[in-house]
Amino acid sequence: MIPRLNPLSVVAVRPSSQPTAISSLLVPFLQQSIQQTRSASVLSSLSDVPEAYNKRIRRGRGASSGKGKTSGRGHKGQKQHGKVPRNFIGGQTPLEIVHGVRGFENQ
Repeated sequence: MIPRLNPLSVVAVRPSSQPTAISSLLVPFLQQSIQQTRSASVLSSLSDVPEAYNKRIRRGRGASSGKGKTSGRGHKGQKQHGKVPRNFIGGQTPLEIVHGVRGFENQ
C-alpha cells in the first residue's frame, strides 16, 4: 500500500525562498482537505426533523374532526359503499376500448 503524504509538507519543502502565488493559494485549500472526518460519526448523529412530516389524517373520528360521518366519501353510491376500480366509469365502455390505444409500448 502506498504511504500517504502530507500535502503541506510537500509544499513547504519547495527549494525557492519566496512562496509563489499558486502555492499561497493552495495552502488554505490543502488545509481544509487534510481535516478528515469519519462518516460513521456523522451518520450516528443524524435525526428526523419533525417539521418534515405531516400528521396523518384519521378518518371517521366524529363530526368535529372534519373527516367524520361519511369521511370524505359523499352520500350514497358505489364509491361510498364499496370498492371501485381506479378507471371505472359507471359501467360505460371505457374510452380505451372504444377508440383504442394510440402509440407504441415497447415490451
